[in-house]
Amino acid sequence: MINLIKPAIICIRIASIIYFLIAVLLVVFGFFLKEDLLIFILYSVFILPMVFWCEITILGLKKTKYWAWVSSIIMFAIFIPSLFIIMGIIGIKTMLSEPVRNQFFGIKEQQSNMSNSIFINTDYKHVKKEEQSIEEYIESNAALKRYLDSSKEGKK
Repeated sequence: MINLIKPAIICIRIASIIYFLIAVLLVVFGFFLKEDLLIFILYSVFILPMVFWCEITILGLKKTKYWAWVSSIIMFAIFIPSLFIIMGIIGIKTMLSEPVRNQFFGIKEQQSNMSNSIFINTDYKHVKKEEQSIEEYIESNAALKRYLDSSKEGKK
């Protein structure tokens, strides 16, 4: 099932690499401007947690953890109003698809349509004739009689 979330993982990985490159470039650029080095290092320090968030989310998605699914939805929602809009749309579309949601919510796919069918007993041998009264039917059906008796006792 990891193939279903592969586009989302690729989008998160690309974002992680871009964030890391931005952090490194800020530090390098800060060395050229000696007076503002501390500011560029602080910007890099604030960008690095985003890299870690991306990587930890990828690890969780590979293990199909529910928290990683929620984390990726939040991450893609943050990506949409930014320069990562394409990756945000691809990721949201991937993570909200029905097979992926079923995978992360623990819903197993049904093997066939017969597994969720309700089988109705069409064997009417227990009914003797059409004119059988309700009282006679209740007497012939022991389970129904027990249910009705217990409901009468509960009302008293």
